[in-house]
Amino acid sequence: MIIGICGGTGSGKTTVAYRILESVSTDDVVFLQQDSYYRDLDQMPLDYRRKVNFDHPDALDNDLFVEHIRALKAGRTVELPLYDFKHHARRAETLRMEPRPIIIIEGILVFTDQRLLDEMDIKVFVDTPDDIRFIRRLRRDVAERGRTAESVIEQYLATVRPMHMQFVEPSKRYADVIIPEGGHNLVSIGLISGRIRERIADDRRESVEGKIFTGCNIESAAYELTMCAERVTIWKALSEGARRFRRIAVVADTERLTPPCGACRQLIWEFCGDIPVVLANLRGDTETLMMSELLPRPFDAQFLEETGAPEL
Repeated sequence: MIIGICGGTGSGKTTVAYRILESVSTDDVVFLQQDSYYRDLDQMPLDYRRKVNFDHPDALDNDLFVEHIRALKAGRTVELPLYDFKHHARRAETLRMEPRPIIIIEGILVFTDQRLLDEMDIKVFVDTPDDIRFIRRLRRDVAERGRTAESVIEQYLATVRPMHMQFVEPSKRYADVIIPEGGHNLVSIGLISGRIRERIADDRRESVEGKIFTGCNIESAAYELTMCAERVTIWKALSEGARRFRRIAVVADTERLTPPCGACRQLIWEFCGDIPVVLANLRGDTETLMMSELLPRPFDAQFLEETGAPEL
């Protein structure tokens, strides 16, 4: 799931993002700020850098931003650029970002690029009065970015406000959710956080329903996910999975690759059919077999009829 958070400068976008992060595990969420993707101006004299319109979409390297979002979505690690706002250039070091189930992207212009919009599952616009936003920006730029009050006011009138009216405010129409007053609107934040937790829970259920690690006929087994050390647990997992299993993995801490026992094979066949079974050990050896190879003839109704088994 990818959540985009947009809004004018000083609207409280980052506060909303952090409030959401506080409500879920950081192990489940990646947080990307569009501010990190300003173009690198290190080849330009500092005086010229200060005159660049940083509130225009052209000031951003959205190609790299989109590339990183898609890479994280695909499960790949990215090197996040770090931006020096005092010198208007990228730092030499980067921040390694590992993929997570939820990606939150935040910035004043994240709704102005169609590629970014296409990646978002939920689009949030943080709507805060202009005077409040200006005061917040003034305090931030003076305290955190080494700016003078005069330079902040000059920039606000010259580029920040005009660009907000031209790009940011019109992009509000793309929002699925509009949050007034930013991080102080706990009701809206709670609703979004709840939706994220539901998605994480769904992803975890899908992961559990996707494969089983079992050692039901192994004297000593290593479990990456302990679901079916007993056959009753296998039956419960399979029956509640509503036939959603696509692969079974059997991981043993023995040297040989060990398949599930006969009774478990019958259960797997009954609920999953002819699916792949991956046999593995802790040395990294693997072998994939189909259930039809492990159980050439399941104990189905036709088999019982052919063998003359008595009805119960």
